[in-house]
Amino acid sequence: MNEERLGILMQEAFELHTSGEIQKAEALLLEALAENELPMIRVALAQLRLTSGNPQGVLELIAPLLHEDDFVVTMMAARAYLELDKTPEAGRQLDKLVRIVDRIISANREGLRGMKREYPGVVLNLVGSLGQHRRVLELYKRWAQCKSDWVVRHYVAVACFNLRRYKQAASHWSAIGEMPHALGMQHVAVLAERGTVPPFSLEYALPNPEMISELLNSATVDVEKKGMQMGILRMVLLEMALDEEEDDELRESALAPLICGGGDWGAALGMGLLESSVIRKPVKLAVTKLLVEAGFFPEETPIPVMLDGEMTSVVIHREEKKKEPESVSENMLQDMLYRIEEHFRIDVEQKTLPVTADVARGLKNMPAAWLEAICELLGIRAKRLRKEREKQIVNHLTTWGGLYGVVQRLSEDEKELLGYVLDKGGWVRLSSVATKFGSMEGDGFYWLEKKPEGTLARLWCHGLVMVGSAKINKRRVTFVMVPVDLQERLEQLLNGFVPEGWVIAEDVLRETAAAMAEETRLSEVFQLRVELEGTHPPVWRSLVVPETFTFWELHVAIQDAFGWEDRHRHMFYGSGLADRGKVKIGMPDEALFAESGEVLAGWEIQVGPYFSREGKQMKYLYDFTDNWLHIVTLEKKRPAREGLAYPQCSGGEQMCPPEGCGGNYGYRKLLGKGEIVPGSFNPQEVVFSDAQKRLEEVLQIR
Repeated sequence: MNEERLGILMQEAFELHTSGEIQKAEALLLEALAENELPMIRVALAQLRLTSGNPQGVLELIAPLLHEDDFVVTMMAARAYLELDKTPEAGRQLDKLVRIVDRIISANREGLRGMKREYPGVVLNLVGSLGQHRRVLELYKRWAQCKSDWVVRHYVAVACFNLRRYKQAASHWSAIGEMPHALGMQHVAVLAERGTVPPFSLEYALPNPEMISELLNSATVDVEKKGMQMGILRMVLLEMALDEEEDDELRESALAPLICGGGDWGAALGMGLLESSVIRKPVKLAVTKLLVEAGFFPEETPIPVMLDGEMTSVVIHREEKKKEPESVSENMLQDMLYRIEEHFRIDVEQKTLPVTADVARGLKNMPAAWLEAICELLGIRAKRLRKEREKQIVNHLTTWGGLYGVVQRLSEDEKELLGYVLDKGGWVRLSSVATKFGSMEGDGFYWLEKKPEGTLARLWCHGLVMVGSAKINKRRVTFVMVPVDLQERLEQLLNGFVPEGWVIAEDVLRETAAAMAEETRLSEVFQLRVELEGTHPPVWRSLVVPETFTFWELHVAIQDAFGWEDRHRHMFYGSGLADRGKVKIGMPDEALFAESGEVLAGWEIQVGPYFSREGKQMKYLYDFTDNWLHIVTLEKKRPAREGLAYPQCSGGEQMCPPEGCGGNYGYRKLLGKGEIVPGSFNPQEVVFSDAQKRLEEVLQIR
């Protein structure tokens, strides 16, 4: 397996994994491992199994690699043993990890760089997960150069919190600026020090939006009976309940599962809040109602409460009680999910951003999922690593073709907002934009799953504007800005400018249609053998095509002859012309809007020059997920027969595999189980499609 194909395969496995198709991703990597025994494939497959909950499978895969002092392999072994509750084995791997990090830090006195910067945080996470809270603090002191890492600082704060050193925990959280929940956690730690919040343990995890939403979604309508036992969820709900800016309804919704579902801990929390001199009156009134609903106090019974610095009592009467305590749960969780999404997006809005930021700087503030959403909207196949995605987006938006294409697809409202910000000098206060064009309330946070609907949020999700905050005239201001490296070109494009030499999509289709419809005298045709690599018995077709055929037309002919459904991406690649070297031909990610790209547009290139001699081969890859690789070989050139229509299918064997079966590995598995039987193939039954119409459907002119 060459390096190029291995890279494509790893990307495909990553995309399958992120889309939830774990089995297909594993099948793809297993096939690659069977073909090439490479450590990187073994490690990638082990990582996949670790995230999909197969720790025993992880250990089986990495066993041949454990003798090496490799951080990633050792880390996976420690996590796998931890999930299997094999604490002694996990501890031995963890000791090895500590020694590895000790050596790395000793050899890099000036500081860790690249991926190595994450190693101390990973180790502290594992140490804490084993319940070794004091060891977390010891390693923090030992690895002095890592004290500026906010992830490390958070895990140290968690260790202090679990050791009931609440002042120290609050101090560490107060020093973190990068983590949205840090100040809220500091507040809870201070209240725990006062005795207002009873002790509870925190997991060693970063409170990211996805995790919090998953925890809330997993809660059911009988949450009061099951309780809220996850420490991180207790922490987030406490933050919401104690936030002075929250409304009374949401505050009570956040308190309900803590008190009604918290058992004795919930009762202690309720009494601690009532007796505190720093908790506001609306919180205490909500707590008294919930204590009665949970059965900790009978109705009409005086409940002791500290109000205005004095102990008094509050009585909850029957009419003030809610209809059904159980009914609060489902509505509460949905409401909280909505509010949490709004919180997370607002956290991004309030991140520090210079008013002179370029696209690259603006993308740094965005969550990784937003970058994937932008790639999806721009028609870019997102790379695996965040920095690669950022580079893809920057490259797309800072070329005339890419930017022109995005602007062409904007609505009139979006263009008006963009022009408004540009007219104001490139940036304007968020409040001014919200007044004129509407706020982003309700646009949520999970833009990859559900694209935003508001005008401003849609522009942000295209990377054309950024939202952030900065100190302006000594005051913190949240603003909307157009990246400086886009401003001049956007002004020109909004004023109707078309880049010189630009061919718009309508012209592409017009010229392509003319070329396909042109009456030409064919001197030669090519007889091509197209064989699906790795199939036994072999699946192949013999195609006869004109020398003037484009690669797009050849793609359509292969699809029709094999019986594929043309539902996935494709690419031809191999040796090109003398002045081109290796080439990739297909459907570029930016085909409509890019001036150039590494993948050449198939409808612009004829096959003739690339099949210059008999025996010449090119490869045709269909479906970057199942990885169907076809070998296209020129068998012979012969004169065209007058009056005969081309293309033709002159031979072949076996029906093609079913779409989406998992590639060659999945196909062989189905054959072995007898679930499918290779059918006979009749070339006379092939019906070729109109390649021009297919192109129009793909380009989708609006």
